[in-house]
Amino acid sequence: MKRKKVDLLKIQNVLLSSCPFISFAFIQGPDSSGFIMPPGNIDLAVYLDGTIGTYQALERILPVMTHSVPQVFCELTILNRVDPITRYNVLQKSPLFIREKRENQFSQFVRKTNLDYRVLRAQYRRRGLLSDTNQAMPDPSFILSRENFPPNVKLKI
Repeated sequence: MKRKKVDLLKIQNVLLSSCPFISFAFIQGPDSSGFIMPPGNIDLAVYLDGTIGTYQALERILPVMTHSVPQVFCELTILNRVDPITRYNVLQKSPLFIREKRENQFSQFVRKTNLDYRVLRAQYRRRGLLSDTNQAMPDPSFILSRENFPPNVKLKI
């Protein structure tokens, strides 16, 4: 099977123009050069601004992705509705984009995710499900820094 080429800039531009209710988005699947290995799919994680419901967002985002990246399956995660572990794992990647004037919302999301994750780790440790030598959950070391923002975002923290 052949690798598929995905234009990340095209996906970013289409989502920014067609889905104004997305505050920021992460994408996983393509490598740094934009290729997807077979069978290949794209994992898109988005944070909604609250102007639209979850199901309405799904109904609008999935057709946009299907049109932008034909013949590639897209898995969509709404970050407003997931657990701290999923949010933390998503934050290990760089965002696809952060909408202008939503940088503060992104910063708050990062801080809340890290706090929730630390609390969860502490609860696991108290129950004996996690020790310092047996780290089933990685230590939350995500630091909000310039390299975690896409190049088009000016840091306002």
